[in-house]
Amino acid sequence: MRVSIRNSPRQSVVVAALLSVYVVAALTSARQKSITFDELAHLTAGFSSWTTADYRLFPENGQFPKRWAALPLVVSGMRFPSVSQPAWWTSDVDTLGYQFLYGVGNDHEALLWRARMAMVALAVVLGWVCYSWARRLFGVAGGNVALLTFILSPSVLAHGPLATSDLASALMFISALGCFWTTLHRAGRLRLAGSALVMGLLFVTKMSAFLMVPVAIALTLIRIAGGRPFIWSGREQHLIEDRRRLVARCGWILAAHALGILLVIWTFYGFRYSAFRDAIPERDRMQFGETIDTLVESNITRAAIIPARNLHLLPESYLFGLAHVFNRSGRFLAFLNGRYSVDGWWYFFPYCWLVKTPLPTLALLVLSAGALWHRIVRSTATRRRLSRISYRLAPLLVFFVAYWTAAIATSLNLGERHLLPAYPALFVLIGAAGWWFSKSRVAATLVTLAVLWLSVDSMRIWPDYLAYFNSLAGGPRSGYQHLVDSSLDWGQDLVGLKRWLDRNAPIISSSGPVYLSYFGSGNPARYGIEVQQIYSYHDWRRGRPFYDLRGGTYCISATMLQSVYTQARGPWAAPYEQRYEAERIEIQHAEPAMRDSSAASVTNPEDVRWHRLLNDFDEFRFARLCAYLRRRAPDDYVGYSILIFRLSDDEVRQALTGPPAELWPLPQIKGLTSGTSLVN
Repeated sequence: MRVSIRNSPRQSVVVAALLSVYVVAALTSARQKSITFDELAHLTAGFSSWTTADYRLFPENGQFPKRWAALPLVVSGMRFPSVSQPAWWTSDVDTLGYQFLYGVGNDHEALLWRARMAMVALAVVLGWVCYSWARRLFGVAGGNVALLTFILSPSVLAHGPLATSDLASALMFISALGCFWTTLHRAGRLRLAGSALVMGLLFVTKMSAFLMVPVAIALTLIRIAGGRPFIWSGREQHLIEDRRRLVARCGWILAAHALGILLVIWTFYGFRYSAFRDAIPERDRMQFGETIDTLVESNITRAAIIPARNLHLLPESYLFGLAHVFNRSGRFLAFLNGRYSVDGWWYFFPYCWLVKTPLPTLALLVLSAGALWHRIVRSTATRRRLSRISYRLAPLLVFFVAYWTAAIATSLNLGERHLLPAYPALFVLIGAAGWWFSKSRVAATLVTLAVLWLSVDSMRIWPDYLAYFNSLAGGPRSGYQHLVDSSLDWGQDLVGLKRWLDRNAPIISSSGPVYLSYFGSGNPARYGIEVQQIYSYHDWRRGRPFYDLRGGTYCISATMLQSVYTQARGPWAAPYEQRYEAERIEIQHAEPAMRDSSAASVTNPEDVRWHRLLNDFDEFRFARLCAYLRRRAPDDYVGYSILIFRLSDDEVRQALTGPPAELWPLPQIKGLTSGTSLVN
């Protein structure tokens, strides 16, 4: 089916209106969300790249999304922390990021808002790409269905405004895929240069861009096997039909893209190999003192990265980031349905997709498959029609299969956001459902009802798009039982927590103190949240006094509740209990003055020991409390990511000193050997 690629004025207005709906929904929800976990590092590193021409910070994520998000901050004159400090010399992006956000006079809310508006602009481009591709394949109705599925997707609405690399990688993957496939059929100097540029931008967006190498090779082979004529548009248009010349032309296209990738990468790193602009030996180093040599462990990565380092084929920071990504795979603890693993599960991402995708989107996918099948079997030349449709869908299907194969094979089971690059291809394929509007009134009605259902589903979850779970998983209230981290709880609900505390102030004031365990990069105090903070992943109040826990209101991030990022990882186990009891008894018999960890002297070894003991006990005490709380339902929710528990004094005593709510002989974590110890 051939369709016009130009929109009528009326259709252009429709597309603009639909994209405007996305902008409004995304920005109004983002306005009510605090900074998420990874945004702090992205913005700090991006701003640093612009203003210092140094690439030591957060090298494991691409330069393009970091620079794009930080560009409005540079233009508006935001300040960067001093580079004459240990945090800079040791590439400590967390400390520098906290200073950048709160410590050098920047308006942290304006800083975040400007960066998020810039990211929404990329999301609009992505929506247009999905619409345009679907329209080319399935006509105007197909383009509209694809665009509606895009703008109503909770995952796209959640991650679209965030100053991270996830949406940018989705945009660059689908754009590079489309440009490359088009160039294999019709190209000129400008089109080839443009395609190579887009492919290069993909490689400075996310390290997973290397997945495009086998995809490009596979598409080139499909293109050659298809044997269709190649059109070269120069001063004169040339039609190439000879198979040998076609093979040569495809080889030149691959070489041009490889050269474009190298040029773009080196451009983003200032054509300088060293990650440091001005480095003093023994002082300036990457974070944690890591090097490319210490990061590459497997023979495969070593064989690829070390020669590239020795020959300076790519910038040092880029190679370091690539080595870092390979090194960290399989080192993060994953959570799924009450289970824990360092090796991950092959079905983690399929499960994420199943429970995080709206049911009407799944229905549209089924209807699109039905439309394609109907179009094939109703043709008098079924085999020819099947071949033609398969060829036109080849780039989408090849990429979709390749990306999902990589996702299933990886052990880095952190969050559904890692599936985002595969979603645009899915939206385009869903556009096939638009064919029903000219073929079947019943099917067209079903497509319309599915889109309306998706609209209601999307509106009901606003502004908590990140916490969306469909009814198969029990909805967002049950989300914390299935997935945590960036699939649900990424530190985004400090604004909502402040509103909840203000709204419930009369009840809270009579029920005891308020405690908070927060998973994220934001500082609760900067949002007006004055509570007693218990163990949190990013605890910016390390100097706070130690205090006993009693009955009150406990606000706990879902990721913290599931004990993913504590020393006592996973379900409560006997080794944790032994350590907790030993520390509890020692603290109980200590002098009251020793409980003030903020008064510890860094020069007094005994003070330092007590300071560490109190912090350590605080962490294990919190994990034991969570084991108790996991056995009961929350009393309330804030954005579904922060769970509220109202506890009496007796309940707190039961949780901390009574028989453990759960007690396994050993930590129940898949992938740990019997000799591995989680308790130092």
